[in-house]
Amino acid sequence: MIIKGKVVVYTRVSSDQQNLEMQLEAAKPFTKDFHPDEVIYLNDHPIGV
Repeated sequence: MIIKGKVVVYTRVSSDQQNLEMQLEAAKPFTKDFHPDEVIYLNDHPIGV
């Protein structure tokens, strides 16, 4: 999702089989053309995981 020259990466870990680091790694191809200041990371950590 691109908003005014920024990109937002939303990650959510909802089970033991999911991994935040793997999701962030998978997002790299989509963020590689953006300056780090243009990338916003939203990490969702539900209670109970």
